[in-house]
Amino acid sequence: MSAHAGRRIHKSYKKTMLCGLMLFVLLWISFFVYAVVWKPQWLLEGRAVPTRQPFSWQVAEAKNSQRIHVTLNEISAAGYDIVLPVSQVHMAAMLKYPTDMKFMDKVLVLTPVHNAADHLEHFSEILMTLTYPRPLLSLALGEDSSTDETMPAAVAIHEKLSQRFRRVSIIRLNLSGQLHGNVRTKHDEGVQYSRRTHLARARNMLLKSALSDEKWVLWIDSDVKVIPSNLVEQLLSAEKDVVVPLCVRNDPYHHIKKVYDKNTWRETETSLRQQRESPADKLFLEGYGPSNRIYLNSLRPEGRVVPLDGVGACSLLVRADCHREGLIFPDFIYDHHVETEGLAKMARDKGYGVFGMPFVEVVHV
Repeated sequence: MSAHAGRRIHKSYKKTMLCGLMLFVLLWISFFVYAVVWKPQWLLEGRAVPTRQPFSWQVAEAKNSQRIHVTLNEISAAGYDIVLPVSQVHMAAMLKYPTDMKFMDKVLVLTPVHNAADHLEHFSEILMTLTYPRPLLSLALGEDSSTDETMPAAVAIHEKLSQRFRRVSIIRLNLSGQLHGNVRTKHDEGVQYSRRTHLARARNMLLKSALSDEKWVLWIDSDVKVIPSNLVEQLLSAEKDVVVPLCVRNDPYHHIKKVYDKNTWRETETSLRQQRESPADKLFLEGYGPSNRIYLNSLRPEGRVVPLDGVGACSLLVRADCHREGLIFPDFIYDHHVETEGLAKMARDKGYGVFGMPFVEVVHV
């Protein structure tokens, strides 16, 4: 073989190797994108799943409290917290409720506050935007061991809203065991049991002290940023015992919306199995790593009102008779959960319907 022929063979071999290497890298990149973006269920559970179904918004609205099975590979993987954009036309259609509905029920807004002085002025302003008939709206703030100017701010709200709402009250809770510190400290995973059981006690005390003849209780966080002006009407139009909107936050760095309240979810076979295989006193928390649940944003294809297993209280509507019949925020581990998620578990055990409205958005700070 001549030297010239040898060089040609060597160049051909190098070219083949380079092409093979590029193909190998491309395949790995494709697999990475597939695994990270779509999160196929066989990666999460280690078993085969049916072929992914075509994405469609045309799914019938849930008509009863039966669980609608949604596999993780249909819309997005469990725990996927990016809120995908929806056309204005479709959003308007999903926010439409019967025009002949009569809103005549008394509603009590309950808000626990702790070191919330910086938020209360804005909170009072967004309450004033609500279109629900003012003579039917009452407000009670539960002040709990604040170390800032929360109490004077609450008094200012009382003076501002007393002449406009049916009644406004401030209830001093002063429970022992309140967790102090900044946002990062309060949301540390290691303190969640003590933090949330304390909050459960505060909610239960506020409820017991403030509930009168109202038919509905609407829990709203004091640090919400934006609420729809027809929030009360939207939630009431669901005609469910327990119902929550989608609580989101704006991500200014990526110009997207993400789920804020990750206590609002539906169980999956995997999450239920994990609970069955765990000790009875094990507390399950969301927002501290990968999730095996389905958040409310991923249930939009099912329609305007969808069944849930867990709820948060960024904004939460509860039929008052459910509370009167013993539905509380557990300050103990109830079926592996406490506080709002424990309430949802207890509500389902009592036969109450627990639902979410994935197109009704409340924006948290």
